[in-house]
Amino acid sequence: MPLAGMIAGMALAPFAACQDSFTLDHALAMARARNGAIRVALLTYESARRSVVLAEGAYLPTLGADFRYDVDRRNFQTGAPGTSQSSTGATLSVDAGWTLFDTGERQWNLAGAKRDAEAAEATALQTLRQTLFLVHQDFFDAIRTQELMAVQSAQLKRSEVILDQTKTRVETGDAPRKDILQAEADFLNAKASFLQSRNRVTTALATLKASVGWDGPGELPPLEALGTPDLPPPSFTLDEAMVEGLSSRADLRSRRKRVESRRVDLRLAKIAAGVTWTLDGVASKSFAPDVSDRIGLIFRATLPILDGYASRENIRLRQISLESEEQSLLQAERDAKAEIESAYKEFEQNREILAAAKAALEAARLNFRAAEESQRLGAGDLIEVLTAQVSLATAESNHVQAVYDMLSADIRLRLAMGQPVPGETR
Repeated sequence: MPLAGMIAGMALAPFAACQDSFTLDHALAMARARNGAIRVALLTYESARRSVVLAEGAYLPTLGADFRYDVDRRNFQTGAPGTSQSSTGATLSVDAGWTLFDTGERQWNLAGAKRDAEAAEATALQTLRQTLFLVHQDFFDAIRTQELMAVQSAQLKRSEVILDQTKTRVETGDAPRKDILQAEADFLNAKASFLQSRNRVTTALATLKASVGWDGPGELPPLEALGTPDLPPPSFTLDEAMVEGLSSRADLRSRRKRVESRRVDLRLAKIAAGVTWTLDGVASKSFAPDVSDRIGLIFRATLPILDGYASRENIRLRQISLESEEQSLLQAERDAKAEIESAYKEFEQNREILAAAKAALEAARLNFRAAEESQRLGAGDLIEVLTAQVSLATAESNHVQAVYDMLSADIRLRLAMGQPVPGETR
């Protein structure tokens, strides 16, 4: 939605929390309404818009009224006898003025204000997108840690089953007693891993609450699980991504507008160093015991002759500021190219990793089922089933990581190319 509309809807109304689940859309909507960084950026943009209105006002006439009521008493002590005088009077005056022409200060002040507002608008949009990207990442991390905890929980249950099976085989004399020690060690390691994963879930949920602006009491509702992504390869080349990113990224647009604004500042400094002039039309009327009115034109011209090098140094300061912004823009474009290239290649690589992780998970499941059944029937030993179990846990963890790395890579590529981020509009 337009940024001005977002500002109008920034009231911190209580969020209607979903009782069943907390979806990614819920998280994005809450962050858009409550995240402090987004709110600050939008208010900065609104302030810049007001500065444009203020600069436009310099082209409009002015009208003011002044009312004065005097009560005066004077006492004279010299002479005989002493005397005193009292007087009252009311005066109402109305004054109008209009700057008809000037050296160009109004024009350039307005141009600078507009560029600053455009820069602030682009900065607000970039802040919105970056914050929503972080919300995506925090939501993915929270889901990721929960699913990894589920992997560790399944690992713990499998370890417990293997331990029970090992004890049964030892009791029947089908396995050496030392196998119990190995199975118990595996079970306790799985328990420790499960507890560690539970701690990571707590941390990830706390981070998510902060990024979305969760102020409600208690914990977040259960997070809604996300499916395995099936994203097609990019429909554009890396060179095309570079071109689009450099032209579309809001942060680069903001920097370009700031460069233009610094050029305007330099122009104003050069104007101020020479002859400046204004032509004003004025009119006034005074209502008092003696009514009077005045209409006229006032021409003013000024030239700084000796100003302690102020004009010269002011121009130099503006030149340095312009050069600084130009260099910042140049480096920002270099950084953007690196981000686009990294995000593009990461997206392609994560697609390959996800495909490999899917295949590895299916193979590990089949292998573990075969090893577990073999041990149950007494045809396999403990080492085989423990090895299969480790392979399965590794495959499950790798698949979870690959899923959310792929989802994050998709959002990151959009952000790097200056494309809209999911959740950007209502």
